[in-house]
Amino acid sequence: MGELLYRLKYKGERTAVNPLAKAAADFVQKWGIGIDIVVSVPPTKVRSFQPAVAVAERIASLLGVPLDRETVKRTKKAQELKGVMDPEKRADLLKDAFRIDGSPLKGKNVLLFDDLYRSGATMNAVADLLREGAGVADIFVLALTRTRSIT
Repeated sequence: MGELLYRLKYKGERTAVNPLAKAAADFVQKWGIGIDIVVSVPPTKVRSFQPAVAVAERIASLLGVPLDRETVKRTKKAQELKGVMDPEKRADLLKDAFRIDGSPLKGKNVLLFDDLYRSGATMNAVADLLREGAGVADIFVLALTRTRSIT
């Protein structure tokens, strides 16, 4: 997974989208839960092609549910957190970094997706918003890979 994600994000190999999404969707289906919608953590960088969103779109398609791209928005230009080791600094950088637009997710079971997991700070921030601001029923979290070092 890590190698495929690296090739997608840093080498632009779009052929990695399908195998990544297939493995992820197969994994989620084994959970035996009812997912109503997929929400992708908004990307940090603005790019013409968003690798994580492309994988999220494919996962949603394979699961037979929609991908919501409109509810969770970034409120400020985000600094990449992959080089920030201090948990307090990470939390400070994430404070008010996202907002909820409307509540079309109220009562839904959400699969919250991100491509890379380091400390969980970003996913926790988005999950808190989904729970408190959007009124989702349940949140299930999926990341494709975890960084090698979390210290």
